[in-house]
Amino acid sequence: MNTSQLKSYALAARQAFIAAVTAQANRLGITAQGCETPIAEGDVLLIGGQAFPGSIREAREKLAKRVQIQGFDTVMETIAYTWFNRLIAIRFMEIQGYLDHGYRVLSHPEGRA
Repeated sequence: MNTSQLKSYALAARQAFIAAVTAQANRLGITAQGCETPIAEGDVLLIGGQAFPGSIREAREKLAKRVQIQGFDTVMETIAYTWFNRLIAIRFMEIQGYLDHGYRVLSHPEGRA
């Protein structure tokens, strides 16, 4: 089996996932340079002048602490791999018929590519 296309796709997907995760972390004020201190105002969390639901506070704090302990690049790469693996697992389960709800999200409903 020729795996060169798979290898090139995996490399491109890895870079795309890391870029997407990094962009989202940056949006939340978590960057390679450090973590911005959020301002809580009622049910709103202000980060870099942008309003977020206050419900993200705990998850954001966990992410900031993890970045502080493990390093920004390591955490971004780990999160990207985790999401990539989850999506691949869902696609595999769809194709193999392991999901009994009948919906296909990551693959064609009629089994076409």
